[in-house]
Amino acid sequence: MKKAKLLKALFSPRGVLFIRIFLGIVFIYAGAIKINDPQAFANIIGGYAIVPFWLLNIVAIVLPCVEVLLGIILPLPFWRRGSAILATLLFAVFLAAITTSVARGIDIDCGCFSTEVGSNPVTWLTICRDIIFLILGAYVLFREYRRVP
Repeated sequence: MKKAKLLKALFSPRGVLFIRIFLGIVFIYAGAIKINDPQAFANIIGGYAIVPFWLLNIVAIVLPCVEVLLGIILPLPFWRRGSAILATLLFAVFLAAITTSVARGIDIDCGCFSTEVGSNPVTWLTICRDIIFLILGAYVLFREYRRVP
C-alpha cells in the first residue's frame, strides 16, 4: 500500500516538480563550484581527452554558467520542455564522457562537484550516479512531452 502511494506521488505533477527542483539544485551546485575556478575545471576537462585543446578554456567558462542558468530555469513553469531537453542532453554527454574515460582506463577526477585534484575520481559509482541523473532527466522530459501545452 505504501509503495503504491509513493509511486502515485512520484508520477503526480508534484512529484515531477520535486524532481525538477532536485535536478535544478544539482545543476546550480555543480556549476557554482566550477565558476569559482575555471582554470582547474579546464585542466579536468583536458584530462578526458575529448575536447580540443583550443576549446578547453571556452568550455570551462561557458559550461558552468549554462549549468547554473539551467538549474534556475528547470523548476520554473516556463521553458519547461527546453530545459528538460537541455538537462537530459547534458546528463547524456556527461555520462558518455565519464563512461569512455573509465573504458579507456584514464585515471582522472570527475569534475562534477569539485575542481580539487583527487577529490572525486571517476569510478563505476560515478557512472551509476550519472545513470540515475539521466533517468530522472529523461523522466522529466517524457512527462513534458506527455503534458498538453
